[in-house]
Amino acid sequence: MISSTGDQPAEPIGDRPAIVVSTPGVEPVAEEGYASALLLDGDAQLQREGLDVPRRVLARWFRAASLVRPHAEGGTVVVTAADEELTGPWFAGIRWALRAVSCTDAETWACRPRCGCSV
Repeated sequence: MISSTGDQPAEPIGDRPAIVVSTPGVEPVAEEGYASALLLDGDAQLQREGLDVPRRVLARWFRAASLVRPHAEGGTVVVTAADEELTGPWFAGIRWALRAVSCTDAETWACRPRCGCSV
């Protein structure tokens, strides 16, 4: 078991099997990528106050997910949050619909016809 926090970040963990518990932003790198990631407390993260909360939460989730090996190689990412917290265009990204997520920045979704967003 490896713990990584802001006060005590863990070093890269190579390719040895381990369970890693980490504060967002200080996840140690695994040489071959993590087999899976469980991103907890999605509800609490999304209920914080601020206009850019969804963007910051997604950025943290995508950063953590980028440390997991590709799905074709057995990688899995699970986010825990209530369905009602994951509605709207920002959370198309949970389904890895990155083109739809990029559209949320455009005023009134003006880019939808150009990029083919369907969310």
